[in-house]
Amino acid sequence: MHLVLSTAAVFVAAQALQTSEGEILVPSTTHMLLLSASHAARDLFGPSTAKSLIDAALLLRRQGHKVDWAEFEEGMVKGRVTRPGRGFLGLLERLGTDVTCLPPVLRENTVGGEFERALDDYVAMFPDDPSLLERARREIMLCAEPAVAMGRNWMRLKDLFRRVRIGGVEDGA
Repeated sequence: MHLVLSTAAVFVAAQALQTSEGEILVPSTTHMLLLSASHAARDLFGPSTAKSLIDAALLLRRQGHKVDWAEFEEGMVKGRVTRPGRGFLGLLERLGTDVTCLPPVLRENTVGGEFERALDDYVAMFPDDPSLLERARREIMLCAEPAVAMGRNWMRLKDLFRRVRIGGVEDGA
């Protein structure tokens, strides 16, 4: 989201919220939804993504009419997160969130089989920890740019086998 939402842009669009401690600024509804979607994608739609899905479901129920869908879609495109963003919205819909406020183009599921596996994990409440291979597959299949995920995993693999210098002495696999 750093490509789309600068700190200044978030503060410019922020809304004042009255709390018992006084007034605070919160991101706009559109920015909150974009941030929730990007956090879910970053966490590879795993168990820790549940909080982002719950936040987004509540946000859509309470303030879905306030989302600027053109800005949301533009943010997904500029942030290069269209695929995981649509996956996120698709998960919300398939898990029972009322998404009637979404424009039809954002309700099209274009993420495929890995999306179905992620959905099955949510429905079953993640009974098993995904293996390293399953996490890598999900990252490649649901991320915004598979080439980036593949490159990142290649670097991780190389680092497992590279020689490390510890105190001037080589220690390698």
